[in-house]
Amino acid sequence: GSYFLDDPRGLPQPELFLERQRADGGWNCKVKSDRSSFNTTITGLEALIEYERAVGGDSDLAEARARAHEYLLQRRLMYSLTTGELINAKWLMMSFPPRWFYDVLRALDYMADAGLDPDPRLQEPIEVIMSKRFDDGTWPVQNWHSGKEHFRMEPIGKPSRWNTLRVLRVLRWYQ
Repeated sequence: GSYFLDDPRGLPQPELFLERQRADGGWNCKVKSDRSSFNTTITGLEALIEYERAVGGDSDLAEARARAHEYLLQRRLMYSLTTGELINAKWLMMSFPPRWFYDVLRALDYMADAGLDPDPRLQEPIEVIMSKRFDDGTWPVQNWHSGKEHFRMEPIGKPSRWNTLRVLRVLRWYQ
């Protein structure tokens, strides 16, 4: 909401959201769950950074985002902390638009946008997106999430202007 308002200072404050941050650093839309969700955590991080840009940040917001960053980084953006196994193979597929779904490109794009320092734990996710590059230097849309849309922006399996832009942004930041 802060992105579209002329004066976002009237937005509800994020205290309730911050109170619901799990001990592991992430968030889950299921209030009673004690474990975080990658989907909810990335969506929350994107919302918090936009909120901070609109109304200004403070130490509580910065600390909450730092804990959530660590939640994702400890899991190298895609692995279970307890088993070390890939949580969801679809997270390796680049979607556009991502909607509320998580994938490694979305997480990397957020980290670049948020201005985080590149972290060695991101090397494998970087290699995942690099492996998807077409010979012509573009990247595809590999996955599509259902939802209301006026028209399909880009077909699956074809070069994607949006994903290419997102990957190039990430690579410029990471390098």
